[in-house]
Amino acid sequence: MSMYNAYHRMFDINSFADIEKRYDETKPIAGKNAHLNIIPVDDRKRKWEHIEKISDDCYAIYDGELGDPLPSRWGSIAGNKCLTPEVSLALAPILWTRVKDGYTIRIRNGVGDYAHVSRYSFLNRAMPLGLRFVQTGQGRQYVTCGGVDYYLPKSNYHPNMDKHSDERMWTTVEDDHHYLTFFHEHPIKNNTGRAYGWVPHTNTFTFQHPKTRIDKEEKAKHKVNTDKFWDWICAVAPLMPVTGSWNTPERVNYDTYNNRMADEANEYLSNLQVRYYGNHGYGTVLNGNSEESAEVVKEMMADEEHPLRLPMAWAFVNKVNGGEYHYGGGAINKFASVSNQEEASKLRAKYNSWINAQLNLVKHHEPSKVIVSDSTNRKEK
Repeated sequence: MSMYNAYHRMFDINSFADIEKRYDETKPIAGKNAHLNIIPVDDRKRKWEHIEKISDDCYAIYDGELGDPLPSRWGSIAGNKCLTPEVSLALAPILWTRVKDGYTIRIRNGVGDYAHVSRYSFLNRAMPLGLRFVQTGQGRQYVTCGGVDYYLPKSNYHPNMDKHSDERMWTTVEDDHHYLTFFHEHPIKNNTGRAYGWVPHTNTFTFQHPKTRIDKEEKAKHKVNTDKFWDWICAVAPLMPVTGSWNTPERVNYDTYNNRMADEANEYLSNLQVRYYGNHGYGTVLNGNSEESAEVVKEMMADEEHPLRLPMAWAFVNKVNGGEYHYGGGAINKFASVSNQEEASKLRAKYNSWINAQLNLVKHHEPSKVIVSDSTNRKEK
């Protein structure tokens, strides 16, 4: 289910005038929390999504997560108990500010390198016309402005709770300023050509993937066996089953074969500190200590009668076939349908990448990181 299905109504706040009006005209939440002056940004049932007036020129919208100055359904977050106004403002997911010649919106992702599904839904609904929140399948988020996707990094602005239990948990750490700010000219001049008036106002960012290298020296030691294993895969792969539609003979045959390969592999590996995961379509077939797994793969390739030889080949072939279908129906065995050198080369390239992972030859030499890609040196007011 999409994270937006349960609640997808947009806030419909598209300008600084809109946020001013919404705050002024919205009746505070009554009841036991009336003294907190909670101004819901939209649905009154979702009172944890609320507006805070910072000044006549600045309004923040919070979503009840880390940094929220009010008690909420996440009120047990330890870091929220020792907030200062400065930290709370810094962590606001949405900040509207009136500046010279217009206004800005500052957008902040969640804190911590993991999924923040509630924050993603919130940001999606908080976007004004001209900006769009984008969630990718690779665990990264962007804000689209003027047809350009700007990377919205997660923040590492954590409270230092390991050493402190009072306000020092925040005063001993620094904001990493991982947010995007966009400026809206007001009024829009007809000759600007800016879609909806929005342009980046402060730093933008890019995501750098972790950099890896192949241990070529180690790989060379096993070239003869990796080549022989490839030749053997090419011989047996065309005979292997492909998946079919549910409750068909093809599907039954595929499932039976798939389960048999997993059983044979795990029976052999039962006394080792690794397990076979080929039946789940994992890219890495043997799971556990990577060095121990690599040694098992080396033994398998060197022995043409090894019990893991067929299960390992099956896992690779099954991954390559990937359940793809012809337009006219029926699944494809890519090894049985190779018709030219280009297709054969693509299969060999996939094998090279796969066997590099199995042999633990892919070495990380630089982790992923966020790079500040553009600095306007403008100060938000």
